[in-house]
Amino acid sequence: MHKLLYDVIWLLSCLPLGFHYAVSDLIIYPVLYHIVRYRRKLVRKNLSLCFTEWDEQQLRKKEKEFYHFFADLLVEIPHFLHMSKKEGFRRIQLENWELVEKLTEQYGGCILMTSHYGNWEWLAFVQQFITVEKGQFYNIYRRLDNKAFDHYMYEQRIRHGAENVEKHNLLRQMVVARKEGIKGHYGMIADQSPSWHNIHYWTTFLGRPTAILTGSETLARKFKYPVFYAENKRTRRGYYHCKLYLLAEQSDQTPEFEITEKYARLLEKTIQEEPAYWLWTHNRWKHQPPTP
Repeated sequence: MHKLLYDVIWLLSCLPLGFHYAVSDLIIYPVLYHIVRYRRKLVRKNLSLCFTEWDEQQLRKKEKEFYHFFADLLVEIPHFLHMSKKEGFRRIQLENWELVEKLTEQYGGCILMTSHYGNWEWLAFVQQFITVEKGQFYNIYRRLDNKAFDHYMYEQRIRHGAENVEKHNLLRQMVVARKEGIKGHYGMIADQSPSWHNIHYWTTFLGRPTAILTGSETLARKFKYPVFYAENKRTRRGYYHCKLYLLAEQSDQTPEFEITEKYARLLEKTIQEEPAYWLWTHNRWKHQPPTP
């Protein structure tokens, strides 16, 4: 059954992206927003908390823009299974990549702090940009409960040469890569809400007290790797521009949580400039700081 479902998804993803955008407009968006009303209360709550200056009309406008983008995202992700290298280089642009490669060559690896902004799944195409000898891009991920979708996501993430590393195997993989002289580019989504027992740092993010993951910074400091923020903006439908911002070159010499705070500020600015392309369906503020 799992293989059959995967095969169906695979076959559908063979269709042109233009066809999928028509499906997004005519079917997926209306179903998500008007019929199923997928997490609409949570999306409205999150937008209201973060943009208190907006009136009802502004909130509804951005809410609809987000669901239109979310519908597009659902058809863009499977398209990656059949995206050619030529198309990938046309649709995905990197800015400041030369500095990433220079510092990766110098320090033996780097951390790329990503987020659920734009099409984060297409960032696996980064492997095609790597020119340093023995350079490898690693997707850090958590296994999905649904075996069919887990297999599907795994396959599409390695489509262009990236490797997947489960979160609990990351430290071991980084040690092995260093011993083997592999210059790892580690893509780590860092904007999820941490579990309560993994909260080590609170900040103010989009006007709200927010617990934020610190694992990227911890590993960077441990391995003395440079850290970059990958800002993945959508320039137009189906096209993305990823700008790499250096957060720290000598990460082990930075004060604790400085890298995490810099990441939070840059991501906050990205979202404020165009809120529709962040994943508002995530229950980002389910934890509140303890009362003093």
